[in-house]
Amino acid sequence: MEEPRSFEHIETRFEINGNYVGIVMTYKGKNDYRGTVTKSTKAKVILNDCSLVSVEQ
Repeated sequence: MEEPRSFEHIETRFEINGNYVGIVMTYKGKNDYRGTVTKSTKAKVILNDCSLVSVEQ
């Protein structure tokens, strides 16, 4: 996101899968061309100690 002030949270979802929690946050904001784009970021976290396993966009 090229214009942090344009950040708008759309939703955050999670799903518990065994010892892990999968989290997906969807958001929108302005890109290089001043157009609005919607993106998602995914994370995987160990449930018992909240250790971050991975993050991908």
